[in-house]
Amino acid sequence: AQIAESWIRRLRDDRKIGTASAGVEGSADTLANLDEVGIDLSDIETVNVDDLDADDFDTAVILDLGFGLESTYVLADSWEMRDIYLKWALRSKSVASEVSAEIQGLVGGLLARFDELAMKRACGKGTSC
Repeated sequence: AQIAESWIRRLRDDRKIGTASAGVEGSADTLANLDEVGIDLSDIETVNVDDLDADDFDTAVILDLGFGLESTYVLADSWEMRDIYLKWALRSKSVASEVSAEIQGLVGGLLARFDELAMKRACGKGTSC
């Protein structure tokens, strides 16, 4: 989650996008090597997802790192009701450069979705711009 937040902050350009990282700690091996790929997490705080209100967010992205957490932790249904709700199943698990590159690509797609959502909101539903 912290890596995704870092990439969103880096790639958002002039978009007004707030971010919050929530959930479990990342792999110690991955986090320890992020400086090798230019990712700085020093200003990103991770909070418990239960401390956040889903209604404060337009988008929720769930990162599935393949550790079986999805079967042990169930998010409140309100998170799935966001304008954009995505589950990213990462193929990379521990090599910092691979994890970072994979998340960077996913964030690029997410930013395109943000742009589409912003256009729909600006134009109104059912109309064309």
